[in-house]
Amino acid sequence: MKRPPSRSARVRARARALAGGALALLALVAVVLVWRSLLQRSEAAAARAELLRQVAAATERAEPEPGELSRLAALLAQEPERDEAADLLAAAARIELARQRPERAQALFGTRAATPGASPIEQGLGAEILLQLQQAGTGDATAAAGMLRQAEAFALRAHEASGDPLDLLRAWQAASRLGVKEAVDRHRDALQRLAADSPAARLAQLAATFDPSLPLRDLEALRAEFLRVPPELEAMRVLLVLQSGDVRGATAAAEAILLRAPGVLTVRWAAALVFHAAALAYPTDSAERAGWRQRRNHQLDWLLERAPADDGRRPQWDRMRGET
Repeated sequence: MKRPPSRSARVRARARALAGGALALLALVAVVLVWRSLLQRSEAAAARAELLRQVAAATERAEPEPGELSRLAALLAQEPERDEAADLLAAAARIELARQRPERAQALFGTRAATPGASPIEQGLGAEILLQLQQAGTGDATAAAGMLRQAEAFALRAHEASGDPLDLLRAWQAASRLGVKEAVDRHRDALQRLAADSPAARLAQLAATFDPSLPLRDLEALRAEFLRVPPELEAMRVLLVLQSGDVRGATAAAEAILLRAPGVLTVRWAAALVFHAAALAYPTDSAERAGWRQRRNHQLDWLLERAPADDGRRPQWDRMRGET
């Protein structure tokens, strides 16, 4: 007859059973915790992706809504990786560009765009930041030229990967503002080969063949195809409005683009021509004429100080400055 287990054996068996149950419970708890952690990460990733989508939508509007930009900036500031994650830094920089604060965008993203491992999209954003920083009139002539050279390099690297005409347009803008004709022609020709019917290619071609007798409606049609109109196109529009005889309208347009892009040579030159025409509308010795002449000379002084030394228009600027 089999003897029943001793009391100590029964205790040990119960202990083993309890330990096994405890281990099973711990394993279940671990599985639940891992599942919850994965779920939280998935939810956080989805929320982050949605936030980035909203930033892209808000900053790609022709006229971004300030309140929406502030809301999105506050949400970005709550992200744990806001100071190091490239996608979050890029989103914050895009918001600052939409707010017309390129210096803040550069502080946020300039270093990232300049790193050897920056992606083409990041370099394209870096080029846009530098173009906006330069056109805002930041820095002296040497600093501005440095920004433009770097912007051109960023834009070309971005275009090599993207094939996007807008990246090549940025390279064209940088070369045009630097006054490097060979590069301007090269980028314009590349745009023609790539996408001759694109707004970017047509702008570059129009700049090369600009005729003040061009119908204003033709330029307005091209202007409407840009989400944000390049200052180079706005400067041409100013001259066409002036050519139409609408000096007041040309003056208002020149003043508006000067506020947005005082660092662009073509903008300064268009403004000088408009202010010269405004001065001629008043008698020689009038205070009004003197005021417009002073505003004209301010633009001419900027051109004479900032334009490339070999710019062929320098004699014309000197002569115009002496006119009363």
